[in-house]
Amino acid sequence: MAPELRSNATVPALAIRIHSKQVVVDRKPFGVLGAIDLDVQHREIVAVVGTSGAGKTSLLRAVAGLDMAYDGEIRSFDSVITGPARERGLVFQEHRLMPWMTVANNVAYSLPSSDSRATMRDKVRGALELVGLDGFENAWPNQLSGGMSQRASLARALATAPEILLLDEPLGALDSLLRSQMQAELERLVLDQRLTAMLVTHDVDEAIVLADRVIVMAGPPGRVVAQIPVELARPRRPVDPGVQSLRSEILEHLHGQPVGARQSVAIGSDRTTVNLAAPSGAENDE
Repeated sequence: MAPELRSNATVPALAIRIHSKQVVVDRKPFGVLGAIDLDVQHREIVAVVGTSGAGKTSLLRAVAGLDMAYDGEIRSFDSVITGPARERGLVFQEHRLMPWMTVANNVAYSLPSSDSRATMRDKVRGALELVGLDGFENAWPNQLSGGMSQRASLARALATAPEILLLDEPLGALDSLLRSQMQAELERLVLDQRLTAMLVTHDVDEAIVLADRVIVMAGPPGRVVAQIPVELARPRRPVDPGVQSLRSEILEHLHGQPVGARQSVAIGSDRTTVNLAAPSGAENDE
């Protein structure tokens, strides 16, 4: 059952109004983020893609409240974000499970200490059931596979019944087969729980398969160069013609090359050769 909405759904789930973010490198200012004016609607799934240095993770950390060193303001359901909050669940690329804790205790770590032991137990059990890990409450992290570890990390984020789920390359460390399976699982969870989600990914196909809208960033400094709606029926597959068409459009925004050319594109640490003219949209990972 989806969590009861605690906030005002008539306003954007996220209203991002960043003017700039700078850091000092070798005693010189370096622009990490430029002006970003972006709304994410209630129960919308937004994917953020961009080349290395585009500020994707910096933007997500600002939305999570982990980094407040920027000029501007971010609101969540019209409340100014001043730091981390349990209403915004965060999943990292690495599972970051604490090895000295069982799976159940890792999930419970996200819960408020004011919860009773029985309440914590119920919330942990419910979260583990959502991700298919019921029965593994007493397992240790080193006894889990990569996919199971990432499921446990997702359960930890879901245990607080967040309204917004923030995902920073959560499937990036998985092999291609497991990644495809987890994409379907993540899509099911977000839709069934009726969450708002913001996903940072280097995988353009993953962005199209999962998102209602793809935000394309460039930089530095990081800025939004395109917002592309994904108006395709679910479930989607990378080989679907509609997905291939959107992939071409997104890659053109990322690299400014004409559609129809064969391109070797590097998005972050991933390098993929894509024949944008080919009807099959075949990709070869190098």
